[in-house]
Amino acid sequence: MMNGLIANHLHILCRALWHHITGRRFPLSLTWLLTYRCNLRCRYCEIWKNEDEEELPAEEGFSVIDQGFSLGLRRIGF
Repeated sequence: MMNGLIANHLHILCRALWHHITGRRFPLSLTWLLTYRCNLRCRYCEIWKNEDEEELPAEEGFSVIDQGFSLGLRRIGF
């Protein structure tokens, strides 16, 4: 487990160095709200006001994930 964590941190460090040298930007992390349907009404979040918005179809979502990983994405939070 620890070797995997160290490898992940080294990979991120190398990508950051590559960005510094080349100026090329790339995603490291993606946070994705899968739905606007929420039964909570938190003071700091108004996502529930978008309930009428159309959600991304699954196939398009998979495509976004694949594109992210091809660009160097390392982590996704749902």
